[in-house]
Amino acid sequence: MGHWELHGNEPVDASNSCEARYPNGISINSCERERYSTSLSKLSALLSLLKDDRFGFHIITSKKDLSDLSRLLNEDNIEYFAETFGIIDPRAVCIDRSGFSIWILDNHGHMFSWDDMRHDMEYMGSSLIEGLTNHFFNPDKIYDVLEKTCELITEEELMRQID
Repeated sequence: MGHWELHGNEPVDASNSCEARYPNGISINSCERERYSTSLSKLSALLSLLKDDRFGFHIITSKKDLSDLSRLLNEDNIEYFAETFGIIDPRAVCIDRSGFSIWILDNHGHMFSWDDMRHDMEYMGSSLIEGLTNHFFNPDKIYDVLEKTCELITEEELMRQID
């Protein structure tokens, strides 16, 4: 294992890094462009799957979507998200066909799903790519966020506790 150091919010294995520094402290990361390009191609592929999404989630494009969005991300809900779930500065990513559910990113880039009808928040992943991947391929990695404790729990475990 290598030496670990804190890099923003994520640990970085310094022995595994491809970052080089000039003597004046400016960093040059030769892998950054490659990672960015790979991320964009993954994101593009995942977004193309939306056209066949079983729940009708899609990128916000129409006036109806914007109208539904203004209802879902109103001042009261934004305050509720912050106080209850610690979700600050929510930004909408997609909305479902019904106009009652949205996918949002918080100020750290974590992805959540808010269902206004059920008054339910789900944690989809630590990034847009992870959230979309979990939605399409790993739904068991999407967790309900319990309102009182902010505990992440699987749908299966939640149903078990209710019974």
